[in-house]
Amino acid sequence: MVGDRGKNVSYILIAEFDIDKGSTITFQYPEPTGEDTQLLAELMLPDGAHKRDEDWTVFLLGRSDSLPVKKSIAKKKESKHKKIEGYVYRYKEGSEDWTLIGPEKYQIMFINNERQGIEIVTKDGTKALFISKHADFELRQLEPSFLVVLTEDETAIGFRISSNDEEIIFKNQCKQLLGEEEKTLERIDSRTGPQEFLYCLNHVINHKDSSFKRGAQVKSMAICTQHPFIDVFKPSIVLALQKFFAQPTASTLEEYYNALNGIDLSAMPFISDRKKELMRLNNINPSKMEYSTFLNYTIKLPLKIPTTLFPDEVGNCNLITLIKKFGNQIMIIYNALLTQKRILYLGFDITSSDVCEYVLATCSMVCPPLTGFIKRAFPYTNLTYLDFLAVPGYIAGVTNPMFETHLEWWDVLCNINTGKVTVNSSMASPAAPEKYQSYDNEFLNQVNNAVASHYGDNVIKSLFHRYTQHIVEMSLDEEEFPDDASKQQEMEANKSRIEIFRKTLACEAYITSKTKIGESSAIKDPAVVKLVKRIRVRKNIDERQMINSLNVFLESVKSPEQCEEFVSLFPESTGGLSSLTSCLFHVSESVRILTAKLVRRLESLQSKGNDFLGKMNFFVRLAYDRTCKLIKEDS
Repeated sequence: MVGDRGKNVSYILIAEFDIDKGSTITFQYPEPTGEDTQLLAELMLPDGAHKRDEDWTVFLLGRSDSLPVKKSIAKKKESKHKKIEGYVYRYKEGSEDWTLIGPEKYQIMFINNERQGIEIVTKDGTKALFISKHADFELRQLEPSFLVVLTEDETAIGFRISSNDEEIIFKNQCKQLLGEEEKTLERIDSRTGPQEFLYCLNHVINHKDSSFKRGAQVKSMAICTQHPFIDVFKPSIVLALQKFFAQPTASTLEEYYNALNGIDLSAMPFISDRKKELMRLNNINPSKMEYSTFLNYTIKLPLKIPTTLFPDEVGNCNLITLIKKFGNQIMIIYNALLTQKRILYLGFDITSSDVCEYVLATCSMVCPPLTGFIKRAFPYTNLTYLDFLAVPGYIAGVTNPMFETHLEWWDVLCNINTGKVTVNSSMASPAAPEKYQSYDNEFLNQVNNAVASHYGDNVIKSLFHRYTQHIVEMSLDEEEFPDDASKQQEMEANKSRIEIFRKTLACEAYITSKTKIGESSAIKDPAVVKLVKRIRVRKNIDERQMINSLNVFLESVKSPEQCEEFVSLFPESTGGLSSLTSCLFHVSESVRILTAKLVRRLESLQSKGNDFLGKMNFFVRLAYDRTCKLIKEDS
């Protein structure tokens, strides 16, 4: 799949459910995506769509070729299911209706050796029918659970399959028979070159219409974009899909496509992750965290685009909703993320939109500092597409309860209906609780108190981000501790978690990204981050080390950008610059003078809205003013 990196939207897709053909893709504009159209149709028309007036799903295309994918688990499992049960029907041109070939359920077996085809036998093993593979052999779905193939004499044979699970097996074995599955797997495994990663927002409408066989017309529209702020497009998709119902033509899609790509994002600012954190936590005016523009489509639609999304945040994912749903079990999910376990969200008979939200919120829990989880996320999927099972540490959302019964498919199951988190018995915790649980419980109390105090989602995410950073830096032996005893105790408690994390894709990506972050940072000296952390954490730092640290800071912070980045290393939620300004009371006059010089430097470089001096309490300000008098004019 090759997309246009210069455009806001790369593709617009239309899918619909046809009573004779099943779920199909009817339009791909301006050109085909190169993805499996049956897969796209299933993602765009979620299970149960006919039960609701509307729904939304999110899916992702163009996943990185660097993502390891194990040999298809789905294929391996299917090979064990040689027999499928169902009623068998026959229909010949000129017949009035479908007729059963017999009153009983038959066993349906696929033969794929020198004799290729479908064999239908009774329960006692008597052969009833054999459908040979031939030049025009194909599979069609007339309605859910009713599949049809044609014989060589053009007789249609219909199969009423007993269960959803067996229906999927039937479809996939047909693909094997036709050689389609091998081609699909080869296409997935042989992708070369960079792929454009696309976030796809999909809206499905169940339009009641008595002129259709099922009394309704089901269509969906998806836009595929490079931008993660997909929620801003929702109002326009609603308008565009309504318009498409009235005028189902390519020109309707062209009009919407051109309007989307006419959105002016040229002045949208680039903000570093450190600055984003600073903006989020310092209660900056919301207007400064958004880029305002508009979309000219039917009417002039205003757009407020968030500018502080982190790499694995998609749309308006809400972490507080996830915490409230699963309560104290949230730490099971958190540790499953850290240790690359397979996490499955199940929401039976609820909207696919809700399921997607839980998956996306989970990805945001540990980003920053970790990234790459979104590329292992499948916000909505179903039994038709099981290749995701081969992705290490996937995070997926489903609505079919059949997934719960397949224990081999997941490590952690999060039931949205009940709010229960189930750990697979194959990886259940030992009888004795993990030593790190006491630290997790202490952290969770902090989170619950913040939620109860009605702090916003950004604050809650920040708590998780800092806790994750702490664990990551312990894993890499880069964390600062108040003293050696604290270090030994906490490292020992987290040993089991750390050892597993070091082997994960997330850890590998973090180590790789550190170099890139350093290259793009305004502050070039990598020692600054470590020295700031030492000042924030250590109880006692000797005079020599303190003087050295302050000199490094003064040498490194000389521009407004460097000032902003430096201040972001002192989060407001952990006291802000208080750990630095407390040095104004240090016993060493040299330390006090260097601290005052640094504070004065920050004051002169600060951006509008950041009043460092105004945030000082009376006594700190007094100490600052007193120390400033000791600084020589030429210093």
